[in-house]
Amino acid sequence: MKVLILTNIIISRIKNFSNKDINIAVENSLDSLSDKNLSNYESVIIKPNLCYYWDYSTGQTTDPRVVSAVVDWIRKRSTKYVEIFVAEADASAMKTKYVFKMLGFEKLAKEKQINLVNLSEGEIINKKVMVALAILLTLSYGLSMAAAGVSIPGCGEGSP
Repeated sequence: MKVLILTNIIISRIKNFSNKDINIAVENSLDSLSDKNLSNYESVIIKPNLCYYWDYSTGQTTDPRVVSAVVDWIRKRSTKYVEIFVAEADASAMKTKYVFKMLGFEKLAKEKQINLVNLSEGEIINKKVMVALAILLTLSYGLSMAAAGVSIPGCGEGSP
């Protein structure tokens, strides 16, 4: 596996989409980031790209196996009490309550004992939070990318 580091972007090329290769790519990518000790974190929010009901194989949405690998990485580096959330908001043509089920995130939440959050439901409150590390993960056409504090909207659009 080759790892290319460009400032805060890590790109890992994998040969296939096996669970093992995904886990290795995610772990190696995240281990390249500076903040690997998560023992002081009470909670972690993972924000996948679930912009529509497309399966991850289209490259338009995040593969649940990538999120699973991120959860495993977090748990290895934090306390057993850390609370992990996967958060998504409704889009103009997509409802989060359906996409979590259709794309396998409800099943993942049960298996990994994590929480799913629909950001379009519930109360809005103002609260100060400390954001120590923002990670965006996408697995698309053989690439696993981890970016610290970087957003890549529509990653994969126009891909074959």
